[in-house]
Amino acid sequence: MKNRKKRGLFAGLFFAFIALSLFACSLSRAQNEDSGQHGPSGRSGQSGQSLVLMTWNLHNLFDASDTGSRYDQFRGSAGWSAEKYLGRLNVMAAAISQIHPPPDLIAVQEVGSKEALQDLAALLPGYHWTHFAANPGAPVGLGVISRYPLEKTAAHSVYLNGITAPRPVQEVHIDAGGQRLVIFNNHWKSKVGGADATEAQRMASARVSLRRLRELAAAEENPLVIILGDLNVNHDDFFRRGAAVYALLSDHPEAAKAAGGLQMDFLVTSGEKPPLPRYFPEDTFVFFSPWYHAGGGSYFFRNSWQTIDHFLLSAGFFGGSPWVYADFIVIDSPPFANSRGSPAAFNPRTGIGMSDHFPLLLVLRKR
Repeated sequence: MKNRKKRGLFAGLFFAFIALSLFACSLSRAQNEDSGQHGPSGRSGQSGQSLVLMTWNLHNLFDASDTGSRYDQFRGSAGWSAEKYLGRLNVMAAAISQIHPPPDLIAVQEVGSKEALQDLAALLPGYHWTHFAANPGAPVGLGVISRYPLEKTAAHSVYLNGITAPRPVQEVHIDAGGQRLVIFNNHWKSKVGGADATEAQRMASARVSLRRLRELAAAEENPLVIILGDLNVNHDDFFRRGAAVYALLSDHPEAAKAAGGLQMDFLVTSGEKPPLPRYFPEDTFVFFSPWYHAGGGSYFFRNSWQTIDHFLLSAGFFGGSPWVYADFIVIDSPPFANSRGSPAAFNPRTGIGMSDHFPLLLVLRKR
C-alpha cells in the first residue's frame, strides 16, 4: 500500500477570525470529567457513507481564567491574556474548518479545561457534543468534539504502584449507522525523564486500554475499537530503541520472544490487514497501525520524525464490519506546518503558532 499522506492548502486562514458572539452557545455539553454528555436530539455527521476521525495534541490550550493548575507561561503574570486565548481559538477553529475531508469526531490532548474545549467546539459549526476528562488538579486533560451523539462516556484512571498517572484514558461510544464504535483517547506519559525510566507509566496506560478491550470482547464478538491519541511511543520503538518490551510492540518474532508470550501491559501492532497475531500467541489482541504504510511522522524531535500520535484499529474493522479502513492522512501543511515543514509550535509569549504536533485523520467507509 502506498503512502497515503496528503497535503492541503490552507491559504488565508489567519484572517478568518470569527465574531466573539459565537461563544454564546446554547448547547448543553459534558459538565465534568466523569459524567456523560448532553446535546440536541437526533444525529449529525456527514453523508453517512464515510466516517472521519481526527486526533490532535493541541499543545496546551488554556483558557484565560488564570485559575487552576495551569503552566506558568499561561498565567496573566507571564503575559497570557483573553486576547491571546481568543485569537488562538479563532486560528485553530479556522484551520480545522478547512481540513478535508472534514472530521466527524475530533479527539484532542493537552486541553486545559472543559471550558476551553467547549469554546473551541462553539466555533466549529455542527459539532454539538463534547466530553472532557482529566485528573483532579491536573493542568491538562483530554477532550472529544463530535458531530455524532456520544452514547457513552467514561474516564479510566491509570495507577502505577499506588500512584495515579498524570492523565486518564478517555472512553467514548458513538452510534455510526447502527454500529457501535468504541474510541479510547489517550495521552500517555512523555519520555521526559528518560525513555526507559518512564516506560512503566506508558505500560500502565496500555494496560487500562487492554483491560477494557478484553471486557468489550467478552460481551461482543469483534468489537470495533479505535485507540488513538498521543501515546508518546513510536510504532517501531522496538527497532529504534532496542529489543526490549515497550508499551507498543510490533508483531515481530523478536518482539514476541522478548515479551515472553503473555500480553499484560503492552499493545501489539501490525501493518497486516486483518491484524491477526502471527508471532504472538493466538489470543493476543493485535491492532492495525497505518504508520507501517506511511512516511514521515507527526512530531519532530532532535532532527528526527516521530510517530507518537496514533490511530490503532481492532481486527473487527477488517472482518464483516460495515465500516472498513479507507485512509490515513497526516495534515502537514500550513498553518499546521512552519516554513521548515515541521509542526508550527505555539508560542504563548507571542501568541503565534499552532501546535508542536500535526493532526492525523482516519477515514472509514461503508462497506
